[in-house]
Amino acid sequence: MYHQRASNVRRNYRKRTVDLDLAHAPQVVGDGTSGQVGPFEEALGQFHIGNVFPIVAGAFGEVNEDASKLVTNLARLTAKTDFGKSMSPLVRLGAPGRTEN
Repeated sequence: MYHQRASNVRRNYRKRTVDLDLAHAPQVVGDGTSGQVGPFEEALGQFHIGNVFPIVAGAFGEVNEDASKLVTNLARLTAKTDFGKSMSPLVRLGAPGRTEN
């Protein structure tokens, strides 16, 4: 169910940008049948993945793949910082695997 919601979010954002282009930039997109991309749709296409990055959770705490990737990437980036290293259980003195600075 949450996977379908994530797909719907992307689809809805794309549709909204097309509608905004038709309403506010008709001189660019005409009647919408030419295939010309308007400024709103173009701006959406410049996002990292070419669309929004929906974060969707299910009723039991499960998350979509994009949310899982985001959390994993944030954890890796945080672990590379001094703050992230200070959160490690290896910070305790004498912990196995701990290296002294």
